[in-house]
Amino acid sequence: LVEQVFNRFLPQYALRSFDSGTALCRHLDQQAGPDVPNLVLMDMQMPGLNGLQTLQHIRRCAPWPLVPVVMMTTQTAPDEQAACYEAGASAFVPKPDSLPQLHQTLRVICQYWLELNQQPTVPPGRPTTSLPSSG
Repeated sequence: LVEQVFNRFLPQYALRSFDSGTALCRHLDQQAGPDVPNLVLMDMQMPGLNGLQTLQHIRRCAPWPLVPVVMMTTQTAPDEQAACYEAGASAFVPKPDSLPQLHQTLRVICQYWLELNQQPTVPPGRPTTSLPSSG
């Protein structure tokens, strides 16, 4: 559903999706070079590694610690929220259950994180220390 919203309503944003947290982590482990996204939208309930496990992996992969990660879920238990923030989530957003609400939520998330927010950058030569979207 998320891919459909991006393809239909938000085509100005390039989207790369992975079918599981495991697939995203495998991509990170095999990646060579600075191909780092500007934003990761991730569902908590993914096959393979769940959202929290995938987030923890992302935060260990340089230069990914600076990439904003927005966690989305239909279940908003306070302990899940706290665990995500402790693991380095940039935001925790309830996932709407209707297409119009999902479109609005994704539009606002992208506008904020990709257009309004100014992310820190790592100066060249300075090492960093220690993605997916589910449809």
